[in-house]
Amino acid sequence: MKLKVGGLSLNYDLTLLLRKVFDVLLVKNPIGTGLGVLLGIALQGLVGLFTPTLKTILYLDFSRLTYLHYISFSVFSFNIKTFLSKDKVDPSIERIFDFIKESEKDGKIDKETAHKYYNQLCSEIVSRVVIESDGFNEKADVDVNNG
Repeated sequence: MKLKVGGLSLNYDLTLLLRKVFDVLLVKNPIGTGLGVLLGIALQGLVGLFTPTLKTILYLDFSRLTYLHYISFSVFSFNIKTFLSKDKVDPSIERIFDFIKESEKDGKIDKETAHKYYNQLCSEIVSRVVIESDGFNEKADVDVNNG
């Protein structure tokens, strides 16, 4: 039985959502996500191998779990640090943002000038990021004093 939601099946929507989540995890933590998938597959194999023994010790039915359950659990386990950690912003960049915000609040600059400074700061930060084969690396400290 497939549940229809907004013209699309729930399975289709769920698959799209899971694919987006998985893509984000691969970008954010590719090693942890890859290891999580491998461990999930290996864990399913081990549980399948020891299911007769586990049934006598534990009163849980592991045969009802699919490979997706094991992979999801493993990927989540390897990415829990990624889920819980907040992306850190360089303190010098935070100080510049605070300075612009305070200057606007104190009336030293108008909203349009503040917007211009924000754009310059963002452009400077983006220009200092170098894309390499192993990911993103910053070239140097950010210093925005362009007027």
